[in-house]
Amino acid sequence: MTPGSYTFILPATKEVPRRLMHPKKKTVGVRIPDHAVTRVLLAELGEPLVSSTLLLPARRSR
Repeated sequence: MTPGSYTFILPATKEVPRRLMHPKKKTVGVRIPDHAVTRVLLAELGEPLVSSTLLLPARRSR
């Protein structure tokens, strides 16, 4: 358990689909939520949720 919401940036292994990793750095972010509803949903699922972030062209890091 973390004392709040955190995002850990970790090296992506070959098991991580390319769509879910940073295209240049080959990393993946693991988010630990600090929201009661999200924590309950995750506890009920018993496994992590996988999602991606949509980077719009104007907001992409250079």
